[in-house]
Amino acid sequence: MAKNTQPTREGLIFLHIWKAGGSTLNDIIERQYAGEGIFTTNGARYEESMAEFQNLPPTERAAFRVLKGHMYFGMHKYFPRPCRYITMLRDPISRVISDYYYIWETPHHNFYDFVVNQEKMSLQAFVSREDSPLYDNIQTRLLSGVAWQVKFGEAKPDMLALAKENIDKHFAVVGFTERFDETLILCQLAFDWKMPFYTKRNVTKKKTGSSHIDAETLEVIRQYNALDIELYEYAQKRFEKQIQSYGDRFWQQLKRFQFYNQIYKPYSFYRRAIRKLNTLVRG
Repeated sequence: MAKNTQPTREGLIFLHIWKAGGSTLNDIIERQYAGEGIFTTNGARYEESMAEFQNLPPTERAAFRVLKGHMYFGMHKYFPRPCRYITMLRDPISRVISDYYYIWETPHHNFYDFVVNQEKMSLQAFVSREDSPLYDNIQTRLLSGVAWQVKFGEAKPDMLALAKENIDKHFAVVGFTERFDETLILCQLAFDWKMPFYTKRNVTKKKTGSSHIDAETLEVIRQYNALDIELYEYAQKRFEKQIQSYGDRFWQQLKRFQFYNQIYKPYSFYRRAIRKLNTLVRG
């Protein structure tokens, strides 16, 4: 009888949604799975990266324990080991505003030249671009797996139903940017992680709340993200149930983590500063 060569250790797929705390979580995952196979998609050409992973021979794909980065749901079909997903959602209105201002702050961003130099595009015009569905229910698009198959302005409730179904069947944790520490503890409990220390990465400098945005623009953002708003509310209820399922253990773990992470943050800052200094000296 032929031996079963299917990997038995559980794999992890981190579906990174733009401007939802994913850069920080990426760093944490790399430390948690250091020394194991990690495939990270290229954010600037993520669909090509997805295809690159899909087209690897099965034996090469089997060498990876983790697949992470920008992608849409469905990559588990190409993972020759049992695996579960995690992702981070963000309040849809805040996510769009953050992404807009991040582009203005980032000259190397793919959209910088178009948004800033060519068009000097307002937030309302940015959200309403009919040539791109990136700001039309993007979280629902990615978690449903439908992605860009549906044109701008044509996202339908069946996409939302599919995203909810995928969450319930395939996601160990759907966390939130706004509740990052609690998300990490759920991941730690689900995957038996070591203490997930972190300092924030890739943060938009400009204030990204909605209080300074005019009512008309906010209404446009809500219009194009109505499904995401409902998905966010659905995932929040699931998140609360997961926390409750762990009882006091969860809150004890969270309190312990937050205490030690406050000690870790200055240590991490000085470690990065020394690393940069050494690089300059060697250069």
